[in-house]
Amino acid sequence: MNLKKQPLFSVIIPAFNVDHILENTLESIYSQTFTEFEVIVINDESSDDTEKILLEFSRKHSNFIYQTVSNGGPGKARNKGIELATGKYLLFFDADDAIPKHTLMTYYNLMKTEDVDLIVSGYELNVVSNNQVLSSRKVSHRKQLYLTKKSFISDLYTLMEQQLMYVVWNKVYKRDIIVENEIKFPNFKSSEDRLFNLSYFHHVNKVLVTEEILYYYSFDGVNSLTNRFIENKFDTFVHFYNSVLDLTGNIDIEGYSALFLKGVLSSIVPIYSKDCRFSYSEKKEYIKKVITHRSVVEANNVAKTDTLMRKISKVLFKIQSVHLMLVATSIIYIISVKFPRALEDLKRLF
Repeated sequence: MNLKKQPLFSVIIPAFNVDHILENTLESIYSQTFTEFEVIVINDESSDDTEKILLEFSRKHSNFIYQTVSNGGPGKARNKGIELATGKYLLFFDADDAIPKHTLMTYYNLMKTEDVDLIVSGYELNVVSNNQVLSSRKVSHRKQLYLTKKSFISDLYTLMEQQLMYVVWNKVYKRDIIVENEIKFPNFKSSEDRLFNLSYFHHVNKVLVTEEILYYYSFDGVNSLTNRFIENKFDTFVHFYNSVLDLTGNIDIEGYSALFLKGVLSSIVPIYSKDCRFSYSEKKEYIKKVITHRSVVEANNVAKTDTLMRKISKVLFKIQSVHLMLVATSIIYIISVKFPRALEDLKRLF
């Protein structure tokens, strides 16, 4: 009897209406120099040709499988992928990105050298608009091996500030840790990845950060989920703030408070998008609710003001002026849509 060999890696990809780019993403994974992997694509009830592409690709390549689920967002899709995965390690990629040919081989060699609970890699951030790359930069941190959870948590704020810890696609996770501790992506359509990470971080001991660039991330300012209005987005940031303080025991609370306020602003900015059906008075009421929220007030009292943007943010939240916040966030929204490259630079200065 021929028993199917367990793959070392399971790559899980949520896919929703990505027929314009999906094949490129799948090809970048298929072209890996390391071959002991499976790819599980969860089609989130796409209405374009996404399922047709998945069907054709899975017919040609037996280690690529897919399943269609009712639309529920990337978190729900990734949870389904976890259920189907059989690999020792899990990776979560986005359907519109790509990886270098050596990514999985590099992860394999790193795991072979050090049996760690988590790997965090560098990545290349490409700001795109109308399929054109406007700017590109590498995001990474020097190689660092943390031998205890305490040492890792003590550096977590620094790693977050460097934009390495919110996302899931630059990491390798142990499937056993996820399954045994019933770690799932929460039922949010925004920020579910950072909340998943915080849940996972509770259970790590040995963590490896590598400076190698192992993922190509495309940020489309116009079509990004960042610019879509999601009514409970603010709630997810409150959840994140409370969760990170619980995980860290209030270590670096000033820094996490500043990061929280940055997220709060990003939950207000999309009220100017076409996705938001609020009337003008409803927008004002929403802003008032956010800026007077207890967590926002408490965070603003202790938040770091080590950059100009953080100083401006502190003043905005302290004054608690709905009209001033309307003006400030409308300007940020215009920048995000018209000048996505400038928005990315602005985020780095926060």
